Amino acid sequence: TAGIDYHYLSGSGVWKLDGQFLYSDLDLEGSGAGGFMDLEYAPRQGMKYRFAYTHFDRGLDLNDAGFLRRNDITGGRIATEWIKSGFQRIRDMKVETFIRYEENLDGYAIRSGIGGQGEFTLNNLHELELKLRYFPERYDDRNSFGNGTYKISERPSFELGYRTNEAKALSGWAFSKWEGDGVDGQKLESGLGVTWRPVDRLSMGVGTKYQVREGWLLHQEDRFMTAFDAEEWGPELNMDFFLSARQELRLKLQWVGIKAFEDKFYEIPEIPGDLEEIDKPNEEPDDFSISSMNFQIRYRWQIAPLSDVFLVYTKFGSDDTTNASFYQMFQNVWEDPLGEQLVLKVRYRVGT
Repeated sequence: TAGIDYHYLSGSGVWKLDGQFLYSDLDLEGSGAGGFMDLEYAPRQGMKYRFAYTHFDRGLDLNDAGFLRRNDITGGRIATEWIKSGFQRIRDMKVETFIRYEENLDGYAIRSGIGGQGEFTLNNLHELELKLRYFPERYDDRNSFGNGTYKISERPSFELGYRTNEAKALSGWAFSKWEGDGVDGQKLESGLGVTWRPVDRLSMGVGTKYQVREGWLLHQEDRFMTAFDAEEWGPELNMDFFLSARQELRLKLQWVGIKAFEDKFYEIPEIPGDLEEIDKPNEEPDDFSISSMNFQIRYRWQIAPLSDVFLVYTKFGSDDTTNASFYQMFQNVWEDPLGEQLVLKVRYRVGT
C-alpha cells in the first residue's frame, strides 16, 4: 500500500487544497488505485466554499493500513458554510448547504443528495438545530453481499434539535428526526436527555433514544430481502465524580434493544432495478430481537504525572430472545450477562 499527499495554502489563506493519491497491490485483491481532493475557498471571514472529488478503483484496498469506506466509486461534493453573528435575538448562527453525487464504476448512482442545516445559538446560549435534506432514488450494490444491485426509493429527511445552556447546573437536549427508508418505508427517531451538575466535581446524565422503522430492508439469503417493522430503544446513564484533583470515579451504562417483525418480502432482480415483491420464500420466520448491554465502573487515581492506577469493573451481555418486552430484554442481559470482569491496571512513567 502506498500514498502520496499533496497540500497547498495560498499566502492570504483564501485557497486551501488537500489531497492524496493511493495505490494498493494485495495478493487476493490485486492492484488498485485512486485518490481524493478537497478544495476550499474562503473569500471573507465567515464564508467558505468547498469542493471534494473522489475516485477509487474496484481493486483499491487500504483496510490493512487504515480505513476505506468503500471502493468502486467516483463522485464529488459541493458545500457552503456561512457563519454570522450580531443579530438581535440570535448570538450567532451557522448555515451549511451541500450537493453530492457518487456512482459506482458501472454507472449506477449509489449516493446523492441535496440539503442544508442551520445551527443557531440564542442569547441565553441555548442551541437550535434544523436539518432539511433530500436524497433521490439510488442503487444499493453492497447490502446484498454480492447477490445483486437494487434500487432504493427517494428519501426526504427532516430533523429538529434543541439543547439548553450546558454551563447551567441543569441542562437538557431533545431531537426528532423523520426520513424515508427502504423501498416505501419511513423512519422516525426521537431522543431526550438531561444532565445535572450540582457541583463542579459531580456530573450525572441520563438520556434515551427511541426509533420506529417501517420498511427496514435487510438481506436474508441468496437474492432475498425482507422489509421489517421495527422498534428500537437506546437508553444511557453516566456519572463523573472527581473525589479530588487526582481521583475520578466514572459510571456508564449503555443498552440497546431492537424488536423487528417481518412485513414484506422481495427478490433482487437479475438486472439492476426495482426489488420484486414476492410471497414469503420459506416458512422460517424472519422476526428477530437484539438486546446488548454494557455497564462499567472505573476508578482512576493519578499517582504522579502521566502515571495512573485504574480499577475497572465491567459487566456486558447480549440476548436475542424474541417476543419479549423491552423490560424483559434488559432484565435478561442484566441478570444473565455474558461476562463480568474486574481489572487492575497500573501505568507508571519511568524517567523524566
